[in-house]
Amino acid sequence: RQAETVGKWENGLMMLKYPIWPRYEFSSSTIKDERHLSIVTLEERPFVIVENVDALTGTCMRSTVACRQEINMTDTSGDKSPYVKRCCKGFCIDILRKLSTTVRFTYDLYLVVNGKHGKKI
Repeated sequence: RQAETVGKWENGLMMLKYPIWPRYEFSSSTIKDERHLSIVTLEERPFVIVENVDALTGTCMRSTVACRQEINMTDTSGDKSPYVKRCCKGFCIDILRKLSTTVRFTYDLYLVVNGKHGKKI
């Protein structure tokens, strides 16, 4: 197996080949993938526990899954993402991780905005 160059340091900037947080970058383009799901959940201990990312690395700990929480933005004209990075763990997250490996799908995990299980359409 060969080492792969994933980035370089140039003029005081780190240029990466891949995003640090896959599929997290906010953009208008969407990635078409039939085996990729958008999953929405809410915090309900001990089934889903939400934590902040590690302050030093900006990533989730080993036993957690990256999840996104929408933030209230009054000005959405900038390039900032409307989401904040969070980390989810718990019984249901363990099941989700096992299912995704067994059934072979990928996913983006989101937290509901209003803290409710859903709404009538």
